[in-house]
Amino acid sequence: MWLLFIVAYIILCVLCGLVGKNTRFGFIGWFLISLIATPVIGCLLASIAYFRKRKRANKARQKALNKHKQA
Repeated sequence: MWLLFIVAYIILCVLCGLVGKNTRFGFIGWFLISLIATPVIGCLLASIAYFRKRKRANKARQKALNKHKQA
């Protein structure tokens, strides 16, 4: 029974690492954060970091397009 719980916990931590793999902390960072805190908190934080990075990238792309249009 405990082995099943531990395996499920680690699988959830791996999923959190996969969610945050393209962010500042990377896969290992988010895996460790979710392993230490909980997978739920780790996934929430990784998702927030992912969407913040995506938002910044969209702003930079829009700024570059506006600059290109003005030139």
